[in-house]
Amino acid sequence: MRRLILACCLLLAATVHAHHLDHREALHMSRNGEILPAQQLLEKAAADYPDSRLLEMKLKHKHGRYLYKLQLLHATGRVQKLYYDARSGELLREKNYKD
Repeated sequence: MRRLILACCLLLAATVHAHHLDHREALHMSRNGEILPAQQLLEKAAADYPDSRLLEMKLKHKHGRYLYKLQLLHATGRVQKLYYDARSGELLREKNYKD
């Protein structure tokens, strides 16, 4: 019984965490119209934050939706994470980090 409870807890924990998708999956989904092309969100971020550089970009599946997570480095040294809905392109969340 104890093992069954542990197994259920591990299964539940595994389903809560985000699933990162690789570039092949992202390209396939983009070509099928399931998500926006990554380039479209990169252009939006570049226009909204012109003095920044892209450090990292990931496509994630979390809480039943696809998200693009962009990590930017600003000229001031500030790091910012942006979370976009991959289907609509809507900016959902921003996180700012200082030095």
